[in-house]
Amino acid sequence: MAEIEKEPIDAPPQPTLESWIFDSLERDFQEVLTELEGDRSFDRFREEYEKIHRALRKSHESEKRLVKKCRELNGEIQKNAKKVTSSLKLNEEDAKTISKLKVELDKAWQMVVESQDKEAKAKEHIQALKKQLADLGDDVVDRGAAASARPNSEVLEPDEEKEKTMRQIEALKGYIETLKKEIDGLQEKTTLAKTRVSELEYELGSTKELLASKTSEYERELKKKERIAKQLKTHIAELTFKDNEIKNQISLYDSSRLQGVHLSDALKEAKVVAEKATKDLQLLNLRMEKLNAEMEEQISANTQLLADNSQKQVELKLKEEDIENLKEELVSVNKLQDVALNKIKSMEYAHEDLDNKLRSLVDQKNKIERDLDNQTKVVEQQKRRIEEIVREKDIIKKLKTQADEETIKQMSLVKVEHIALKNIECELNLYKTASIKQNANIKALEDQKQKAQELIQDRESQILDFHKKIEELNISLKQQQNNNEAIRSERNIYSKNLVSAQDEIKEMKRKFKVMNHLVEQLKEGLNSKDAAIIKERFELLKVEKEREVLKREISKVMIRAQAAEASIVEQLSEIRQLNQTLTQNQSNIISIQKDLEAYKNDRDTLGIQLVKKNQEIKLIYEKMKIQTLTLSKGQAQYKDRVQEIQILKIKITNLKRDQIIFSRSVKNMSVLKKNIFNLSKELNAEKTKVRALSEELENPLNVHRWRKLEGSDPQAYEMIMKIQTLQKRLILKSEEVVEKDLLIQDKEKLYAELCGVLAKQPGPEIFDQIVSYARSLNQKSQQIKAMASELNMFQVHIAKYKLEVERSHNEIDSLKKQLHTSKQQRESTNNIKDKR
Repeated sequence: MAEIEKEPIDAPPQPTLESWIFDSLERDFQEVLTELEGDRSFDRFREEYEKIHRALRKSHESEKRLVKKCRELNGEIQKNAKKVTSSLKLNEEDAKTISKLKVELDKAWQMVVESQDKEAKAKEHIQALKKQLADLGDDVVDRGAAASARPNSEVLEPDEEKEKTMRQIEALKGYIETLKKEIDGLQEKTTLAKTRVSELEYELGSTKELLASKTSEYERELKKKERIAKQLKTHIAELTFKDNEIKNQISLYDSSRLQGVHLSDALKEAKVVAEKATKDLQLLNLRMEKLNAEMEEQISANTQLLADNSQKQVELKLKEEDIENLKEELVSVNKLQDVALNKIKSMEYAHEDLDNKLRSLVDQKNKIERDLDNQTKVVEQQKRRIEEIVREKDIIKKLKTQADEETIKQMSLVKVEHIALKNIECELNLYKTASIKQNANIKALEDQKQKAQELIQDRESQILDFHKKIEELNISLKQQQNNNEAIRSERNIYSKNLVSAQDEIKEMKRKFKVMNHLVEQLKEGLNSKDAAIIKERFELLKVEKEREVLKREISKVMIRAQAAEASIVEQLSEIRQLNQTLTQNQSNIISIQKDLEAYKNDRDTLGIQLVKKNQEIKLIYEKMKIQTLTLSKGQAQYKDRVQEIQILKIKITNLKRDQIIFSRSVKNMSVLKKNIFNLSKELNAEKTKVRALSEELENPLNVHRWRKLEGSDPQAYEMIMKIQTLQKRLILKSEEVVEKDLLIQDKEKLYAELCGVLAKQPGPEIFDQIVSYARSLNQKSQQIKAMASELNMFQVHIAKYKLEVERSHNEIDSLKKQLHTSKQQRESTNNIKDKR
């Protein structure tokens, strides 16, 4: 137990959503439903709200179930920990017993070897003695024969020698007998040692089997623990996920209420802005109509001038002197054209202002849509208002497109009017190069469109995978952030491309204006060169043919330009779709951020719970320390008791021997009791006689009774002497009987006490229980060690997850800052454009 690491055991997470919070949510839900029952416009909102509430209820119920499971698993873990400790203790005790048995085995084998050596030595000694005996017998025979031949005087000496030899033989026989006894004792010892060795080997085999069974049980317990740990992890993950969902739903519910007010204010402001924009559009349309009328007047003036020019070309030969006057008139016409061009430029500037205002409106719309996308699932009424705003904006866009179409028509009319005057090849080449550039740009935009479509498909697949891979939330979050950053960068690229395309369109328009200006200059040049034109009528016919060819080419170019504009419109629609996907991704990011906040809260709660559980575990470990101390004391006391039991067993054996001896003597107890009874009667009678005689002696009735007589009665005297001796013997016997009674009573008391002590002493069942408890304690200590190591691993994983969460939070903060800066930059650019 002392080796077990004092690490806190992971406790199951407590339910985060308390019952009173859930009851308050139920009440709020019922109130909201009662409020929404009358209004049909909130049907979709009500349905979604009911779905959210159902999900919340399910998550709450699953949370309760998971908490119960966690508690049960925690109980099982604690039980397994106890088993591990007991099994560890048992293993330690088994190891000690094995070592003791090995030592005893070694001793027994040494004893066997020593006894075998002694037996061999004894056998050798016996054989040597037998040889000596045989030699002595031969000597005795030889000496007997020699003695018969000798005279009688010499017979006495061999008799003495014979006696000596006989003594030696007897001594040797006694020594042989003692050696035989020793050999028998050694053989008995060897047999006992062999039996002991076999018993020890049997015990070793049983202990090995026990060890194998315990190891298999330990492995099973480990597997069980791993399974339980996996289940715990899954249950904890489910709990955290459900808690996060609940918190998200609550935060959505609260934020929807708060943002409803903000959105209504924003919608009002947007309506005001939209009304202003419509008014500005109407004013601009009026200006456009005025400018169109002026343009038509200018075109009619130009046609009249052309007619005058044709008349003047006929009269040029005759009126060369009037050329200067015509030049002056042309200057005035150029001035008028400049005025018209200035008006067109002012109209274009107004158109650009309108575009800027529309962009600002689109930006405002995007902002409102972002705010609304976050609340689409909760507030249906606000969505409808936004849809109304979108419709109004669509109307504005339609008006804009109509205005653009009208301007395009007017420009096309102007171009058709002025195309007839385009005769210079260099200008045509410039236009061709411009159209080639535009085609290249269109192709690039088409490639970008295809890439965007591919990216959109990739994003859709990623969104589907995202729904499947909610469990790997941290990894998918990072991927989603990276994807969102890529989409943002692509969106920025597309917006830049759009801006560049719009700039190119503007440049084309400016080029068209420059071309118009050049056409007007050429008109002036034509007026000055009317005389040369009259001379070169034949060349004019060729030029007219070339003009027709150029008209065809220009019409083709116009068709291409219209196709390019249509493709640009399609790209704009695709960009809108991309923006929508971006908004969806942003809403996903917001939901993920909310999940992260929920994870933070769960992490904090789990941290608090961990601290509490660590404190509880510290207390438990202190208790375990106390229990280990008490166990060690108990073990010491147990050893003392075992020693006392051994001493008492020895005493019991001695007492049993005494009991057997006494039981043999007690067989004659009935006779002795009768004798004691008779003797006690006689004693009492003699005592009464003694008392009577003592009283007579004290008060003598006859004074002369004890007077010495001359004669003596020998029989009476002998009888008196016998009586005295018998009385002495009786007194001694009675004293012995009393002593024997006292001894018997003491022995009976000792016997009763020993019976009580033996009854109180633990039997073999209790020893078996102690052994089983020790085994289970060892098992539990091993399990606790494993659990402690696993807890360390879990703590390391938690620290890693905390670091990852902090990193993700830092990344989110940086992204928020970037978004904020980008918004500020956009607002500043919009403000600058509005000021212009």
